Amino acid sequence: MAVPVVDQLRRLVGIVTVDDVIDVIREENTEDMFKMSGAGEIDLTSRSLLKNTRARLPWLFASFIGGILAAYIIGNFETQLKRAAALAAFIPIIMGMGGNIGTQSSTIVVRGLATGGINLKETWQVLWRELVNGTSIGLTYGLMLSLFARLPFWDFSTEEAS
Repeated sequence: MAVPVVDQLRRLVGIVTVDDVIDVIREENTEDMFKMSGAGEIDLTSRSLLKNTRARLPWLFASFIGGILAAYIIGNFETQLKRAAALAAFIPIIMGMGGNIGTQSSTIVVRGLATGGINLKETWQVLWRELVNGTSIGLTYGLMLSLFARLPFWDFSTEEAS
C-alpha cells in the first residue's frame, strides 16, 4: 500500500502511498481532459473568471469561424434551398457531422500535444493529416447522405418556390 522513497545513500526519506498516486493520476487526468476539450489550462479554484475566459476564447474562435463559414455557404445556396426546401432538412446532419469530425480531429491533436505524442515541429504535418482524414470522412458521409436523399420518401420537387 506504500512505496519507500530513499536517497542516494539508501536512507528512507519518505513514502508514497496509493492515495498519493491516485491524487496525481486524477490531477493529470483532469488537466488532460481540459486540454482535450479545448478549455485550456483551467484552474477551477484559484484562477480568476477573466483568466479562465481568456484561456477558452482561442479554442472557441475556431468553432466560431467554422459557423460563419457554414452560414456563408448556406447563404450561397439560398436559391437551391428555395427550389427544394426539403434539402434544408439535411443541414443539421451536415453541421453535426462537421462538428463531430472537427471535435475528433482537435481531440487527437490536443491529446497528442498534451501527452507529448506530437511535438510542436510535427503540428502542421499532423494538422494536414487530420484535414485530409476529415475531408475523406466528410466525402464518405456526404456520398451516403446523397444516396439516402434519393430514397423514394423524400420529395425534392424542382418547382420554383413562390
